[in-house]
Amino acid sequence: MNTHSLKINVSLSEILDAVTAESAWRHALDPTDVYLTRDQAPLIGRKARQAYNDLCARLSGYLELNSFNPNVNDQYIVLWLRLRQRPSSCLGDVMKGIIVDAIAQFALSSFYGRHDKKSKDEDVYHLSWRRACAHIAVLLARDANGLPLLP
Repeated sequence: MNTHSLKINVSLSEILDAVTAESAWRHALDPTDVYLTRDQAPLIGRKARQAYNDLCARLSGYLELNSFNPNVNDQYIVLWLRLRQRPSSCLGDVMKGIIVDAIAQFALSSFYGRHDKKSKDEDVYHLSWRRACAHIAVLLARDANGLPLLP
């Protein structure tokens, strides 16, 4: 069977932008909330590593190669996915956006999750993490079933 590759590069800056923007918004609404800045990049990076490990486990059937390098901003996370179909020109950007969102939501859940739980239900950031992972699974399931990857 012929396979095709899709390379996705995620930079630390993209993850930090997503996390710090949400944190700034929360802090603006409630000044008592913790305010995450780029100064906490090592701490946010630890949570990004945990999210990366979970994503790699979820994507294991599609991963050719993967890399997590905290020393290189541009290639902080690199994922090579093996697909049955030739990916469309925009699939890489779509997947990258979802992966950045997923990692940011995972980190935000780690920092704010305990404060947002009003009952036994999951916090909103953990639910967003799960939604992003499901979105990735749906995109890849379309490939596995021979459906067009993007309309």
